[in-house]
Amino acid sequence: MVLSESPEDDEWDEYLARHPLGHHEQTCGFARIRRAHRFDAFRIVARDRGAVVGGAQVLVRRTPAGRFALVPQGPVFDSDEAARAIVSALDDRARSAGIDWLRIVAYGNQERIAAACRTHGFAPGGGTWFDEQSALIDLSLDEQRLLEGMHKKSRYNVKYAIRQGVVVEAGGEADVEEFHRLLSGTATSKAFPVLPAGYFAHLWRLFGGRGKLHLLVARHQGKAVAARVDTIVGDVACANWSAVERVKPDVKANYLIEWEAIRRAKALGCRWLDVGGVSLDPGDSVSQFKLAFGGRAVRYPDPVDKFYGAAAGPRRALFRLSWKVGWMRRKTLSLKNRLYGRMAY
Repeated sequence: MVLSESPEDDEWDEYLARHPLGHHEQTCGFARIRRAHRFDAFRIVARDRGAVVGGAQVLVRRTPAGRFALVPQGPVFDSDEAARAIVSALDDRARSAGIDWLRIVAYGNQERIAAACRTHGFAPGGGTWFDEQSALIDLSLDEQRLLEGMHKKSRYNVKYAIRQGVVVEAGGEADVEEFHRLLSGTATSKAFPVLPAGYFAHLWRLFGGRGKLHLLVARHQGKAVAARVDTIVGDVACANWSAVERVKPDVKANYLIEWEAIRRAKALGCRWLDVGGVSLDPGDSVSQFKLAFGGRAVRYPDPVDKFYGAAAGPRRALFRLSWKVGWMRRKTLSLKNRLYGRMAY
């Protein structure tokens, strides 16, 4: 087991690029961006005969409640044996580094990592702080049934965009800059932070050639008016970033690019398309747009936590209670905002 605190680790990034569950939030590039928000990073890397067989990147930050450590979308591993070794090493490192609270958020392999986490005293942590639920579209259905599962307005707008001459094409590295221009415009209008263009170029070089990252661009009369980037994690296509430029008249390019993303994910052999975080609030227009494409609402698995140091048990109990009591939940979310602020994802 190897501990690495180097800002760059090409071998680790390469391992993520070829692993089915390798996620962009485990890359060195993601750690670099988080350093601007006062997070340090280290990696635990498992090897067998010199080759990487698993690992986890950990983000660490000091908070008013102590040192908080997060494993985002990891660990990643080849075998259950490697998983156990990684969790054990994470536990040891947390103790030796004076970490007060370690949280593991494992999107693609939560069930496989659960047993190893329980052995070392981790337990479901309650509130996720981020998207708690999403919707999954079943890509085992044929296209006709997928269309029938959509809201009739969405079906109409898909056909309307086609009649208006909107064309959706697969993009490449040369289109990353155009995508980022559209994303930045959407971020400005919706008031959310956006990752830098260089990060997307880095992701394309790392994952694009492996078929794990896909860019679609919708054009109307030759002009790019919508774009999206999806990543492939296991058998799930994840809708990570999307953008649309509002034009007059509205040609509904956002509906057509959503439909083409579904078709493309199905053609790539994915079992599900994860539309991204949603709210069931009927007043949330973005969530209602996503749900109108026929996905079924699902709740993401809770992360697992372990507290260390003095009064670890009472602190864990207090944190779990904080998600059940209104004023305590607000205080906990205030801590989350202090930790993460306006960070882009």
